[in-house]
Amino acid sequence: ENTVQRMQLAQVPVTPYVPRMLAVPGLQDRLLSRFASLMQGPFSPEQMTACLDSLLERYGTALMADHERWGMELNEHPEPTASADHLRKFVERRPAGMMEYLAIATGRQLIRLRTTCEPEEGGSLTLEGVPASPRSQQFAGTPLTITAVANEGWEFAGWKRMEEGSAVVVVDPAHQRQMRAMFRKAGSRADLP
Repeated sequence: ENTVQRMQLAQVPVTPYVPRMLAVPGLQDRLLSRFASLMQGPFSPEQMTACLDSLLERYGTALMADHERWGMELNEHPEPTASADHLRKFVERRPAGMMEYLAIATGRQLIRLRTTCEPEEGGSLTLEGVPASPRSQQFAGTPLTITAVANEGWEFAGWKRMEEGSAVVVVDPAHQRQMRAMFRKAGSRADLP
């Protein structure tokens, strides 16, 4: 897996904007933080596998009919279920490989970030506007916007071990490896634990 290297070193880059964005410090930071958040959220192996399974369930009969119809012309063309298995393996490996290669290409260390809400039912967190998973990989030195969103009947009360009072913070994962948003029942003024 050398996707990033191929994109950067090709004679005529397939995606010429990626090397250019990586070359500009401000754009590099934005690309890396957004990319890492998407790889932990909508493009995570769990989400992509669920999407693939639902597509196969929805269109499996039509795909099989096409496979049978075109079977003579497409010698040794795999059945839809075999193609789905191949895609499933691909989406399981892809995010980790892309994160590693971007880390190498940019010289950024991969950091494990833990995000939690206390109490859990009080709200949720987003990373760069993407729903946060409890554990994610992020790039060191890349500003990451974390937003605490209170559920109905709750209000944001602050961040554990941080002076910042805003529900939206920008942190460097290299220095803040754990983020805990504190919530309280709406209208209560209890001190933070």
